[in-house]
Amino acid sequence: MIDVHNHVYPDIYVREIERDSSVATVTRDGGETRIHYAGDYSVIVPAHRDPALRIVDMDRVGIERQILSLTVPGTHMEAPRRGAELATLVNDALAEIVETHPARFGAFATLPAQAPDAAARELVRAVRDLGLAGAMIFSNFGGVPLDDARFWPIYEAADALGAPLIVHPVAPASL
Repeated sequence: MIDVHNHVYPDIYVREIERDSSVATVTRDGGETRIHYAGDYSVIVPAHRDPALRIVDMDRVGIERQILSLTVPGTHMEAPRRGAELATLVNDALAEIVETHPARFGAFATLPAQAPDAAARELVRAVRDLGLAGAMIFSNFGGVPLDDARFWPIYEAADALGAPLIVHPVAPASL
């Protein structure tokens, strides 16, 4: 069985969000780590950050392979330059997980969609240089729907690469 929708929070991402984020904060309480953002939060369980623990869970429930991706708060929520920096760090970390455990994991890149030209370049780098499978994008970016022309550079890059874009549902930021 292959699980194509499973999320990971690379350590570098959590550390960087904790160090410098305009949209999120990291809290630790009683051994639980959370990333808080826009009126919501994500609980980061140990298997979100440790591939060895994830493999134990996968074996327990009969999952042979997972395709990993970063979830909210995504790199698209930060200012353009910071989002691009974070996307590079996350994609490098995802590639390292895949390289270390190629039989167990693949990954979809994260993209700084608030900077579509940078996102297109990062998609090319992630697929060509890092070997990631494609990218996961959200169903809107700050309330801007995916069919907005500003996102065409991303779609053109994905088309040229033959790379899939997986759409993850997310409520508009204004809700």
